[in-house]
Amino acid sequence: MWIALLAAVTLAQSQAFAIDTPSGVRLDAAAPTQQAAPPQAPCESPSHRAFDFWIGDWDVANAAGKPAGTSHVERLLGGCVIMEHWTGANGPYAGKSFNTFNPADGKWTQHWVDSTGASILMTGAFEGGRLVYQRDFVRRDGAAVKSRMTFVNLESGKVRQLVEQSADGGQTWTPQIDLLYTKRG
Repeated sequence: MWIALLAAVTLAQSQAFAIDTPSGVRLDAAAPTQQAAPPQAPCESPSHRAFDFWIGDWDVANAAGKPAGTSHVERLLGGCVIMEHWTGANGPYAGKSFNTFNPADGKWTQHWVDSTGASILMTGAFEGGRLVYQRDFVRRDGAAVKSRMTFVNLESGKVRQLVEQSADGGQTWTPQIDLLYTKRG
């Protein structure tokens, strides 16, 4: 009996069928359909990959061309996070940033934490090929300011990171940090 059942199943592979087994169990199978493409990994969209230009090992200089530090930037958690591991050139200063893209609102978020205890959260988006993060905060002197941090992918393995502040609601901006990342060979 089981041989006949196996033969019936084998012959029916290209059709929908239903077979009652001797024990009273009904086996149903739909006709084969085209296999669906495997689902795309959740963080592999072009928007998730837009900041990949920052991935790598970097020597970083300040605006005067002097060493500011080194940075290792990598994709983690299936590409859902771009994480920077920063080490300052002078002293024990270090920090990490955790960068994620939210497809629901099309925004990037960076959470920066460093060895001084700073914890900074910024949100942003790509504007004209540049990733621009922004936040509002109150400085230690009590002044309410806006801050923006812009990442620019330059040709030949370089990335510029510019941090600016505005104390007049965004009318004028003053550079605070201007770094040039140069990818190591």
